[in-house]
Amino acid sequence: MIAYIDSPLQLICAIEYQQKNHGINFFYIRRSSNETDKQINYIIDKYSFLQLKFIYIPPLVFCNIFLWFRFIVFNFYKKILFGNNDSLIGRFFINKTLSDDGTKTISILSRRSFKKYWTFFDVNDMKVHSFEFIKSFFNVNKLDETNLVYFIGQKLVEAQLLENAKYLELLKKVKIQFNNSKIYYFKHRGESDNNLAEIKKMGFIVKSLDYPIEFHPIEEKIKPSHVIGFFSTALITLNEIYNINFSYLVVRKLLEEKHFGNNYVEIYKYLENKGKNIS
Repeated sequence: MIAYIDSPLQLICAIEYQQKNHGINFFYIRRSSNETDKQINYIIDKYSFLQLKFIYIPPLVFCNIFLWFRFIVFNFYKKILFGNNDSLIGRFFINKTLSDDGTKTISILSRRSFKKYWTFFDVNDMKVHSFEFIKSFFNVNKLDETNLVYFIGQKLVEAQLLENAKYLELLKKVKIQFNNSKIYYFKHRGESDNNLAEIKKMGFIVKSLDYPIEFHPIEEKIKPSHVIGFFSTALITLNEIYNINFSYLVVRKLLEEKHFGNNYVEIYKYLENKGKNIS
């Protein structure tokens, strides 16, 4: 079996699969942006003691077509753990097990599009893991509990899903509700510096990580009391790993405009069952 990886979360889930089921001979990692590569390299270094076999694949551009063709020919018949259901490459493989690639996996599981899956999402009784290896190896139940609050930023203003004034208004609501807590605002790499300056003025402590946020409590040796965000996967992963309660803010535009499809309706239904709406 092989694992095809093109995001940090996919790698985390693939390592969880290997520790529980074994059988992954090689982890093929597609080179991506510098920030994504940094996070993936962090994970590889964190799990270096496992002595897993990683093979890097260059970006999928014309000059690398031959390398990708060889990769597909050599592996198309093998069992593969695969996270990105939208990837063109995934269509060439026959024996696929779907792994998680963020909250968009929720809609795929809801449609039962795959017969085999490896997921931490609790959809249609399909959940098969809850990051047991991370929890046990890093002793997350022994972290010091604090009243610290995490806020997971997203590039909603830059994507024109929210007006800047509305985004800041929602953050003010969060600040008022958690006025007795220190709040870390974890910026998304696509957020503008101008917006972040306003967020700092509101009293948020802005953080920029070059590793997955799922490892921040481990690195800092603390457990936050609450996590807040919009529809970030980190709301769910942090809840799964550290048993932290989360709250979410609804982006109405995603639910009201039909061209976004039903994906966000399903995502917010999932969040509603697991967390608290504070918008």
